[in-house]
Amino acid sequence: MKLTKTDLVAGLTVAAVGAPQCLAYAMMAGLPPVYGLVSAAVPGLIAAAMSRSHNMVTGPTNTTALLVLAALLPHLTADGVVDARGLAALGTLTLLTGVLRLALSGIGGSTLVRFLPESVLVGFMCGVAVLIVVMQLDEAMGLSHVVGTGLASEAASLTRAFQAGIYPKWTAIAVTVVTVAMLIPLQRRYPRLPMALIVMVGSSLLAYALGLDETNGLPIVSDRTPLSRGMPPHALPSLDPDIVEAFLTPAAAIALLGTLELTAVLRSDGLRIDMRREIRAQAFANIVGSLVSAQPASVSLTRSALLRQTPNTTRMAPIVTALATVPLVIAAPLLGFVPQATLAGVLFATAFKMVDRVKVRRIWLASRKARLVLAVTLTAALLFKLEWAIVLGVAFSLVQYLADSATPRLRLYVPAYGMRLNPYVKGEAADIIIVEVSGELHFAAAQAFLSEIFELMPASPKHVVLDLSHAHAMRFTALVAFEELEGELATQGARLHIAGVSSEFASVLRKAESNLAVTPAFDEPGRSVQEALQSFYIDPSLTETARLARFFGKNN
Repeated sequence: MKLTKTDLVAGLTVAAVGAPQCLAYAMMAGLPPVYGLVSAAVPGLIAAAMSRSHNMVTGPTNTTALLVLAALLPHLTADGVVDARGLAALGTLTLLTGVLRLALSGIGGSTLVRFLPESVLVGFMCGVAVLIVVMQLDEAMGLSHVVGTGLASEAASLTRAFQAGIYPKWTAIAVTVVTVAMLIPLQRRYPRLPMALIVMVGSSLLAYALGLDETNGLPIVSDRTPLSRGMPPHALPSLDPDIVEAFLTPAAAIALLGTLELTAVLRSDGLRIDMRREIRAQAFANIVGSLVSAQPASVSLTRSALLRQTPNTTRMAPIVTALATVPLVIAAPLLGFVPQATLAGVLFATAFKMVDRVKVRRIWLASRKARLVLAVTLTAALLFKLEWAIVLGVAFSLVQYLADSATPRLRLYVPAYGMRLNPYVKGEAADIIIVEVSGELHFAAAQAFLSEIFELMPASPKHVVLDLSHAHAMRFTALVAFEELEGELATQGARLHIAGVSSEFASVLRKAESNLAVTPAFDEPGRSVQEALQSFYIDPSLTETARLARFFGKNN
């Protein structure tokens, strides 16, 4: 691959703009900020080298940082930063994320995202955005020794700090407000300016020049954690069975979220991409990253979108982005002058951009069920462990789906002259009834079908035709229900005929040695029902027209 000037400019720009994000995401995950740069450099380089996309930038992301923090809670110090033993645990989490992604690539992980409802994803992102804001309130107010991993624990930590006489610092609050004010409206007005980098460098220079730190109301990064020159301390992943077991669930959640982010970026590219290859690239990026204590890495939606703004880039552009991050890792002590309030402001602005307000509004207005799914997922993200929010949201959606599909829709008709079918009026007598079945007839729906059909049908029909042209998911349970219906009708002197039988269900009937009278489905609408009706009055000596005339004349 040949490095072009476009690749060089685009890669350096994304590295510069993305550096503050990487620092902030590491801090949000309970790690020294420099580990965010390590995660952008090492896994970012591996993923870029193995990928075929020109626009994918891999590194720490906001959606996974809170999951990392919750997993590392037992290894956090009083300052909310992971201890030395926690680096091995971090390596385990990153390694498991890579291994699970590798497994996903083998079982078609890209198809799993199709089973996640849009309202679940939007609700989850809203929950993450709220948590990001809540979790950074202590840094935004200049408070120290406040550690929280969720809504309740952060609120409790802040309450204890206030009760102990530790109050917000106005200098830190002012820096946070200025950061947010510059990043949200000004970044929208001047999208090509690296506003986050400008704010970070400006506030760091100001803190250095004025000698501002924790003692005078503006805690800086070095007040929270020491930063050494060169590669930061790291440890190989721990293979302790207890740690592996504890990290399986958050690692699975991170792997799934990473696949979602990957899918979103590839969908934006609009290209035919080898999804399995791209998932494997992300998997090996995390496996290698675990050896240098990188936090779990995924495709960054924001940094990838920024890279996409430069046209005609090649696969070298994301490689340049990763390599350009290495000097920042080596010069880590300079990051010690970055005010924590500045990074909190960067995260506040990120949280604001995470919430797709247009999509939230559309889901809220679309249907009551979509609103409920969004609300359940959002509430679960705020009240429970973050990785369970998606599980509960999907489970709630599944319950709604099963409730909707548990009762198939039945419409009753009676035959009329001219091959027409008229709606049946309940209470009227009818010798022949056609029951159109729409929806699924799985195990739960089959019993509901029996209850409803007996309630809707007239007292003593002679013939009943079940039209299954619009029915789905019919298996042995549906067969049993139909035979039960046939037996009940037989006691009343009536016959059952099943029309519109698909080849799949016909195979079930044949293998189960069923004696039900059936008519196969045809491409021509209504033909199966008409043939079923004709079978009641067959006279080989008559033409088809005559048979129909006799039939409809008898039942008109």
